[in-house]
Amino acid sequence: MPLSDTDIKLQTRGLWKSVFADSEAFMDMYFSKKYVPAANVVCLEENTVVASGQWLPYDTLLRGQKSRAAYLSGLATHPDYRGKGYAATIISEGLKRLYSEEVPLAWLIPANAALRKFYEKPTHGSFSTVAFRTECRLAAEGVVDANFEVVAPEPSVALTDYLRRALSGYQHVLLPSLRDVQAAFSLCEMEQGKAALLRRAGEFCGLALVVKDLQDGWRLSFMEAEDTAAEAALLAALAAATGSQTFRFLQPAIQSEGRTQPYGMARVVNVERFLQTIKPTLSKHSFCVEIVDDEILPQNNGRYLFSTEGVERTEQPADTKMTPGELAAFFLKDHAVSMPMMLDE
Repeated sequence: MPLSDTDIKLQTRGLWKSVFADSEAFMDMYFSKKYVPAANVVCLEENTVVASGQWLPYDTLLRGQKSRAAYLSGLATHPDYRGKGYAATIISEGLKRLYSEEVPLAWLIPANAALRKFYEKPTHGSFSTVAFRTECRLAAEGVVDANFEVVAPEPSVALTDYLRRALSGYQHVLLPSLRDVQAAFSLCEMEQGKAALLRRAGEFCGLALVVKDLQDGWRLSFMEAEDTAAEAALLAALAAATGSQTFRFLQPAIQSEGRTQPYGMARVVNVERFLQTIKPTLSKHSFCVEIVDDEILPQNNGRYLFSTEGVERTEQPADTKMTPGELAAFFLKDHAVSMPMMLDE
């Protein structure tokens, strides 16, 4: 008898518990707020989930253009079933689904350098690192300016709408949904963190979440402020709540700026849809690219010409050759990429 969605969810949670060192509270939060049945891809042996991964849907901005994306979360194989290619199957099946749905781009955040190498392989998606961060220390000074009101934040549609508007200042960003905001607040509470929300003239103008850091300090897990005055007010509010005057922050950065840390990875899923999405942002000069080595979606391989007339396949000589991951990196490299509230730390 085929497994029901409920059975698959319960077994996926059991698999998660056997692979990751997460608490029951974290899993309660993830499987109530982040997990989407239709996004879950599984491998079965004798009606048992032995591998799974969730291709979570996101709204995104690509070079400022609204689009759809997917984020690979929780890729796991039971220890007793490793070495059989199940992880590659989860990646392959997920990307094939996304291609058929004309989703332009897929994202993920590897937990370590070894996994970064894993995802770079053609059999595992040919992902490239496209998001980088730089570490800084932010210091609080004084008290909250009288122009600001600090309010106790609660996840809401209004707060989510504000965050999506604020984050649209990035050219490349995964936009959080209400469920993402709820999950981020739940995780902050689980980690005994603090949150500060600002209003100015009755309107939201900044939000910050801070959690205890490994070095016995405090780390900003999220911060978005309308301007420098709002940022100063947020830091002052957090200082009052935590007793700390400094906060570690890993903020989105451009790789070329130097001293950056690699963070998120991406690959183009549907090349034609991706190029059509970003076409309005391109120069008026014609450019021809050849996509190579897409082992999972070979229909992407070939030459593409984009010009003032649009995007089309062509036989003319290409200006350059790229894998699906390299294509993503090429067009995302000039701006900081924001991946907020991803629950990866």
